[in-house]
This record gives sequence, C-alpha cells and structure tokens, in this order.
Amino acid sequence: MTLRLVFQRTQAKTLGIVVRPALRPGPIAVRYDDIVAGTMHDERFWTTIRLVSTTSGPVTFRIFRFSVPSLEQILRSSTTASIHRKPPTTA
Repeated sequence: MTLRLVFQRTQAKTLGIVVRPALRPGPIAVRYDDIVAGTMHDERFWTTIRLVSTTSGPVTFRIFRFSVPSLEQILRSSTTASIHRKPPTTA
C-alpha cells in the first residue's frame, strides 16, 4: 500500500496512456493524439514525466527509471508532440 501511495501505475495502451494516480480516485486517460508536449526529468530512483494534453490538461506521474526507454519510444512513435528529456541535477 505504501508503494502505491508513492508511485503511480501506468499502462501504455493502443490509443493513449492510462495513469492511475495514488492520491486521486479514478484513472486519467491521455490520448496520444491530444498530447502537445512532454518532459521526462530523471531523478535518483525514478523519472517524473509530465504530459500536457489538450483534453486532460497537464498530467504528472512517476515511473521507475528502467521503464523509461520503452515509454519514451512509445511516446516518440505515437505522438507528434515534442518530448524533452532532462538529465538529473546534482546538488
């Protein structure tokens, strides 16, 4: 249960991404056709992903770093939006 509160589960589907937030009821669906921008910010254990959609608005979620290459490939091949990858910052 604790991990679910910290990390959201994400599934890549044929027409879009379904994000199941930990602290909000119900899934959020983001269609690939509606994504206008995206950023991926690498952190120590996970990557924070922010997608801006014309219908759902901004959606932010985290995934583990080992899952990022496959999600990035899906996003780049399925949408025409610009997807930016930010390297981790050092303090």
